Amino acid sequence: MTVRSNFKGVAGACALALVVVLGGCDMAGDQPDTMQTGGLSYDQSTKLSGYSRALIDFDPRRLKREFEERDISKATAADTPFVDVLGVENPWDDLRRTRAMPGNLPEIDPLVDQVLAPLQRLTSRAKGLQSYLTMRSYLTDDFARARQEAPQMIADYDAVIAATDELEAKVNAVRAAVESDLMQRLKSEGHMASYYDMQIAQEARELSDGIPVDGAMDDAAVGRMETIINRLIPLLDQARAARAEEASKAGDEAVLDNGVVASAESMIGAWREYRQSQDADDLQRMREAASNVLRSMA
Repeated sequence: MTVRSNFKGVAGACALALVVVLGGCDMAGDQPDTMQTGGLSYDQSTKLSGYSRALIDFDPRRLKREFEERDISKATAADTPFVDVLGVENPWDDLRRTRAMPGNLPEIDPLVDQVLAPLQRLTSRAKGLQSYLTMRSYLTDDFARARQEAPQMIADYDAVIAATDELEAKVNAVRAAVESDLMQRLKSEGHMASYYDMQIAQEARELSDGIPVDGAMDDAAVGRMETIINRLIPLLDQARAARAEEASKAGDEAVLDNGVVASAESMIGAWREYRQSQDADDLQRMREAASNVLRSMA
């Protein structure tokens, strides 16, 4: 996991910008250390970040729900193509590309393989159904193939969901250990803007994870969200102050530009809109803003 700060002119800075790559820089060549925080090499930490990014927007439960909401026995070629509704090609490619990267992660790589196998089956089946719809083959078999393959699609979705849950839990556990180590170093070395950014990202992840799949927010869920929001607000103030101090020391106002804080502000705004409107679209906007925070830190 790579954390970058625009804080120039500090001890340990690499080239023009401070680059904290799980533990530091090779000052002779401006390259990351071989051994990194959390016991991961540079290649391993880069690969871990790739997995984190690939999982941010991959929501197989939502995709399954959307598929189930469509009555496949009444589908027509005018409907949204199944391959589009499937929505897995980009995450599938991201996971596959990351899996091929250097840096063996023995606790994670085999779990990725367990996700990719049913994903490949699911994608292949969806493309077959798309051809079936496009050629209007349902007019020749009275939707027999559609009715036959719908349960198989659901089974593939369930396999993807189970494998993804296991993968995400392991990625989160490894990342949490790495982040804890890195945050201690950031704080001890005085890189407070990056330190607060990482804290904000942790809160954003918890906020996003707390949104129910069906969008139904009971009193307990609302209470948990409010607790997270109340923790976030002072963190944003601290992050702004730390970044302003870094900008002053560096003589560079560009340091003030910070996608993490801006996305977190949007996240809080969407939550407050939801509290007034009770509109699920506001929850989705909050989830998207949280994803933007995580993308900035992955």
